[in-house]
Amino acid sequence: RLREVMRPEDVVARQGGDEFVVLCRGADADVALAVASRVLAVLNQPVTTINGSDVVVGASIGIALGGPGDLAEMVLRDADTAMYAAKGTGGGRARMFTPELREAVVLVHELEVDLRSAVRNDELTVVYQPVVDLGLGRVTGCEALVRWHHADRGTVRPQDFIAVAEQSDLILELGDWVLRRALRDAA
Repeated sequence: RLREVMRPEDVVARQGGDEFVVLCRGADADVALAVASRVLAVLNQPVTTINGSDVVVGASIGIALGGPGDLAEMVLRDADTAMYAAKGTGGGRARMFTPELREAVVLVHELEVDLRSAVRNDELTVVYQPVVDLGLGRVTGCEALVRWHHADRGTVRPQDFIAVAEQSDLILELGDWVLRRALRDAA
């Protein structure tokens, strides 16, 4: 299906797992986006299995333009970064790599490293929000909410650091930390 929508000079290869690479020789951004649009359209068409069920394959596409002297590893890394950015916006689309994307990836990585340190070094706080039963007119419990004040960044919004934790195994460690702190406070 992929080869059906490629130009004759393009190369399609399976990189591993469910990842494919398309090399569009001599393509500029407009050509690469047009190829990506055709790929998304062809993959969005249902495939009928042997038992008659229809299956639709989703795809997210990262596009990186290489230039003279660029190493293949660099171009693939940039395309991978763009693909994850496309997935992060809901998938089913193509995203062109930009230097701003690289900066965002570096920022997220730095935030994750700092958050790991904050969890391990007990640099987070927990605040409690009451849960009120309006029918009874009384507090029936409380919700433990984690907060982070970073020494250099200042207050980091929960939606920013929780999202980083959710994208890695750190969310489990963070959840355990909050539970231990809440139990200690309750005791």
